[in-house]
Amino acid sequence: MKYQTVQLKNYSKGRSAPVSCIVFHYTAGNTLESAINGLNANKASSHYIIDTDGTIIQTVNESDRAWHAGDSTWNGTSYVNSFSIGIEIVNFGYGAADESGLYRNYTLTSGTGTTMLMKETTNLEPVKPLDHRPETSTYSWAKFPYVQAASAFLLAYDIASRHSIGIESIIGHEHISPGRKLDPGPAFRDIWLGLYDYFELFGPIVGNDKTVNKAVQSHCARMGFKVGDIDGVWGKNTQNAVEQVWDTYAERYRFSKTKIVIDNNVTRDNLKGNAQSIAQLFKLIPGFDNKTR
Repeated sequence: MKYQTVQLKNYSKGRSAPVSCIVFHYTAGNTLESAINGLNANKASSHYIIDTDGTIIQTVNESDRAWHAGDSTWNGTSYVNSFSIGIEIVNFGYGAADESGLYRNYTLTSGTGTTMLMKETTNLEPVKPLDHRPETSTYSWAKFPYVQAASAFLLAYDIASRHSIGIESIIGHEHISPGRKLDPGPAFRDIWLGLYDYFELFGPIVGNDKTVNKAVQSHCARMGFKVGDIDGVWGKNTQNAVEQVWDTYAERYRFSKTKIVIDNNVTRDNLKGNAQSIAQLFKLIPGFDNKTR
């Protein structure tokens, strides 16, 4: 694929490790111009930016290290910048909502020392969180337009196919820096779900039970449910997270909250030890008919 290019200022030449994951961010702003200016001003960068109209701009070569992750860990390895591709999506992020839409208040101090209360707004449709994030209960999140989502699918698939990255390693900033970052946030859930549809072309996750467990944990984390470490160990946190995904997205997966799903061994109350079936259920591996699931 070919993309428009704008070179950002802040990045490191070369890499110390091969690319093994893709990290999505939102820009917390409304325009491509503000995204580029903000990244340059804050000594940060990403490899790509997706504008609100779906335009994809490459801003750092994939062979170089963009400065997008900061203090971060994924799959037990720190300094995620060294082995990731960063994608910024132009999006307002979160704010309070009134009749005019989403807004955030902030203070601005002039050169004379005068402090003013400012209001930043967006006309993007607000989305209420459905997941565990209590810190956002008083906020709504700006929706990602369909054309942006479509570009995210295409770009992620293009990058992942060239670097042999599985769906379990396409993640958000909030997953590599939990507690420090919130992006891309609850409104991104439709893009996560769409990616699973798109990535069915990849075929099954290959590996042992621990690999499949990691894929399930990663899926639950992306959907906004706490799993703790992505370590491949099916513990209490993983069990709870899978149950929450099951209950919250039953309609999406087209199954009853209590009914047997795939075979006689997997029910809502009998999930542990069935990671392969759960991965199949969550579209992480194929094995069922889309039309009848």
